[in-house]
Amino acid sequence: MKRRAYKSIQERGQEVLGYIQDYFDRHYMSPTYDEIMKALGFNTKSHLARSIDYLVDEGSLEREEGVARGLRLPGWTPTNQFSIHLKGTIAANNENPLVVFDELDFESTIEIPPSYIPKSTKLSELYALTVRGDSMTDAMIADGDIVILKQSDFWNDGDTVAIWLRNEGAVTLKKLYRGKGDVVKLKPKSHKHQTRIEKKDDVRVMGRVVAVMRRYD
Repeated sequence: MKRRAYKSIQERGQEVLGYIQDYFDRHYMSPTYDEIMKALGFNTKSHLARSIDYLVDEGSLEREEGVARGLRLPGWTPTNQFSIHLKGTIAANNENPLVVFDELDFESTIEIPPSYIPKSTKLSELYALTVRGDSMTDAMIADGDIVILKQSDFWNDGDTVAIWLRNEGAVTLKKLYRGKGDVVKLKPKSHKHQTRIEKKDDVRVMGRVVAVMRRYD
C-alpha cells in the first residue's frame, strides 16, 4: 500500500494563505474557519489552527480574537476592482431617515470586487450607500457598513431595498413586503425596531441590495 504523503506546516500554511488572499480579492473580507476547512480539506479546526498560528507567527497573517471573520492580511490591497458611486448615507432605523436626495454626493466613488456585480447587471446600474443605524443588524447589515444596490423599482417580497418615503422626503433601508389592499410593510431586522405600514403610493423603491461591504474597525 502506498503511504500517504503528508505536507509540512510550511506547505499547508502557504495553501491556507493563498486561499485567504483569493477570498479577500473576491469578497473583501476574510473567510471563516469552516469555509477554509471545507475548501482545503482540513479534518479538524485544531489542524487548521496550527497553520493559522504558523502564518501569524511569521507575520503573513493577523488575527482578531473572538471575531467570526477575524483574519487580516497585512498590507492587503484589492485587485480587479470596479468603481461605482458612493452617493451618501442611508438610515437603518424608524425614527430618523437620513437621506434626502438633494444632499446626495454624486462625486465620491468606491471600489468593489467582481463578485459583487450580479449576472446580467451593468456597472452603471450599481451604486453604494453607507448605513447609519441598527435596524438591520439581524440581516448582517450593521451601522457603518456599505450596501451595494442595483438601481431598479423591481422587488420581490422580502428583498432588502432602499425606499423613498414621499411624506418625509427621505430614504430608509428595510425589507419590503406586500400587505393587504394598498399598503406595504417596511420590516426591520432587529427586535429594537417596529414594522412600518405605508401606502403603496407613498413609497418608491430606489434600489435593491445586492451586496454588503463590512465595516472593520
